[in-house]
Amino acid sequence: MNDYYKKYTIDKTSLIEFLESTQKEMIEEFKSNCEDFWENEIVKVVYETIEKDFLIHILGHGIRDWRVGKIYLLNSKFNIENEEQNELYKKNIYSVIDELEYEDKENNNKVDLALFLKGLPVSMCLQG
Repeated sequence: MNDYYKKYTIDKTSLIEFLESTQKEMIEEFKSNCEDFWENEIVKVVYETIEKDFLIHILGHGIRDWRVGKIYLLNSKFNIENEEQNELYKKNIYSVIDELEYEDKENNNKVDLALFLKGLPVSMCLQG
């Protein structure tokens, strides 16, 4: 299992891997501003923005952070003929987690299967 944040419903390993492979300069700037806790801070920023603006919005428009400016989560205007865009598209990370606990509560809420794109939950399935 990846480094899944139950509190935020985010696959931290996949999110960080995607950002490091597509936005190295932004990651370096984030590291210099946040030092040892930079990975946790990125997860927190992404989660708080999802809560405010919803996942579909941030995938299309990115996230603004006062430390680094814009964090991009979607390779927009993808064109397979464009070699640079094609390489970025190939860096998308998909992950699946089964029997995922999604809330930090006593009743142990779970879904049978969760699909993540770049560490962000895009689909969850419950067995009837």
